[in-house]
Amino acid sequence: MLMACGGNGGLLAPQTVTVTGEAGAPGVSALVSTVQVSAGDPNCQFGGTEIQTGVDLNGDGILENNEITSTSYLCNGAPGSDGLSGATGAVGPQGSPGANGVDGQQGSVGPQGPTGPVGPQGTPGQNYIIVQIALPVGNATCANGGTEIESGLDANGDNTLEINEVEQTSFVCNGTNGVNGTNGTNGTNGQNGANGTSGLTACVNQTTVLPNSDNENCPNGGTQLQTGYQINGACVADQTAPTYVCTGSQGAAGSNGYNALVCNGDLSEGNSCGSNGGVGLYAESDVSSNSSCSDENNAATSTWIADICNGVQGIQGVQGDAGLNALVCKAPATRRECSTGGTEIWTGTDSLGTGSCDGFNTDGGNTLTLLTTVCNGRTGRTGHTGAQGDAGATGATGATGATGATGEAGANGLTSLIVQTSFGTDSNLCNHLGGITVQSGLDTNSNGILDLSEVTSTQEVCNGAQGDAGATGSPGTNGTDGVNGEAGANGTNAIVCNGALSQDTSCTNGGVGLYTGQDVTGNGCTDNTLTWLADVCNGVDGEAGTNGTDGTNGTNGTNGTNGTNGEAGTNGTNGTNGTNGTNGTNGTNGTNGKNALVCTTSFGAGQHGCVFGGIDIKTGQDVTGTGCATTSVDGGSVNTLTHTAYLCNGL
Repeated sequence: MLMACGGNGGLLAPQTVTVTGEAGAPGVSALVSTVQVSAGDPNCQFGGTEIQTGVDLNGDGILENNEITSTSYLCNGAPGSDGLSGATGAVGPQGSPGANGVDGQQGSVGPQGPTGPVGPQGTPGQNYIIVQIALPVGNATCANGGTEIESGLDANGDNTLEINEVEQTSFVCNGTNGVNGTNGTNGTNGQNGANGTSGLTACVNQTTVLPNSDNENCPNGGTQLQTGYQINGACVADQTAPTYVCTGSQGAAGSNGYNALVCNGDLSEGNSCGSNGGVGLYAESDVSSNSSCSDENNAATSTWIADICNGVQGIQGVQGDAGLNALVCKAPATRRECSTGGTEIWTGTDSLGTGSCDGFNTDGGNTLTLLTTVCNGRTGRTGHTGAQGDAGATGATGATGATGATGEAGANGLTSLIVQTSFGTDSNLCNHLGGITVQSGLDTNSNGILDLSEVTSTQEVCNGAQGDAGATGSPGTNGTDGVNGEAGANGTNAIVCNGALSQDTSCTNGGVGLYTGQDVTGNGCTDNTLTWLADVCNGVDGEAGTNGTDGTNGTNGTNGTNGTNGEAGTNGTNGTNGTNGTNGTNGTNGTNGKNALVCTTSFGAGQHGCVFGGIDIKTGQDVTGTGCATTSVDGGSVNTLTHTAYLCNGL
């Protein structure tokens, strides 16, 4: 059992200090709620668990909607697809001449032609302005003062948010003042007591358990966690029994995945981009293995990513310089980036006005920025050898046997499950401080519920303890009344956070990392100092099945005449360029619109419905000029981005 202690991390020795006020109220408790998500949910395509965290503001032990501060999803992996076809059987021996065979089938249609170039840059858009107004004590909305936040689009371009431009108003109110402490007894203050000795700092020893090491707790290997205290720079174990975070058993071989395609198309007037049009981005699985965005089978898997809109018409102004067109270029991925090959996607502006991707990022070419790299999926394992084909009619050469039956798809690996349950101060755990119990394990019966028999690790994360009140000083001679003491500070809440593990970390097949700590800043998992608790790994793929024995050769038959090849399909026509935005009439210069942002973040296997991990794509406008940065080194603001889609990696 892990215990997070308040104060100096341990028990304090008795102290002698003067009590001048009442101790503050205990800190509010942290709560965690989990809800099963069924298959087809937009957040988890194949079902999973929704995890909600927050603090119990009203003390009723229930996490209500207004108390939720963070929501995350732990999604099940996608079902495996069918394996590849088996290898063709061996050619039979030559037979005697016979009658001519039937004509061959019509040839397949040629591949789709390349997509046309992206249209020109739209006219600048309007800026979004946020204004903060300090509210005094006694305000009708915030009795103790606070901040009023107004936001909206700068319709007239004067960089000021006017009353008719306000679209949304919200308030952040200060909390009520603490209750005044009772007056101290008459007399001079006693001397301050000596500082108490520092308590021992809690620590955790981690020992790797190797597979097949005769350890009955983790037969497949894992990590042993032993709690203790820091003494003379060493972590000395306490009397509690160790806990284990174990690696799941090896799963059956997974099926082959499809390569991912990133496609785009022009947006006409009247869609989500209004009258200005734009470009729509969407992802497809290359089901037909032809890298074509217009293939019917590929298109059936299409998932919308984002609409990148041309800017709206600016306000009237003098003729501005011609805007730069957006430029999206592709280049082959290096072996370091994609061992199976792939495509780099580069974006930027056509600063040279050539509309060409030739020689970009070199002398004489446009300067572009790498947006993302889309890797091809690995080649799947060969299926079982097909059965021997039927004997052909007698002829000069024996006909090739029919294609063997498709090999069986490997079973999916087991899904990792995490259950978090809060307990109050009435529990014997954590010295009656309250906290959260975290249980994890593999869903061996695939019912989406972590049964008691499936639990492989149990941890308790404790709330911080309320500081001890100082001892009362000895009475002195009568004097003036002492001033009221300040209310004691609230204890900090315990938090449990998780993050996806990619395939190149301690988990070969990805998984979920658990972290614990105290909510010192009040921002939850965003910017507090956390301690690693455990890694819960996904099960490994099972080994491929052995190939079947070769079938016997068919009897000799005559070869039929070859059928004529079908005509090659014509190339698709190039996409049309977007129309140029009209120039504004003379007047004051219009303000420049903000650049569109498309930002990507990788996530690990098993997250967001992606068995092998993938890319989280977010879009927005570069309002602050900081691009895709999520933190600011000088304390300034960063851009607000909107999640648009998840793009899954292939096998």
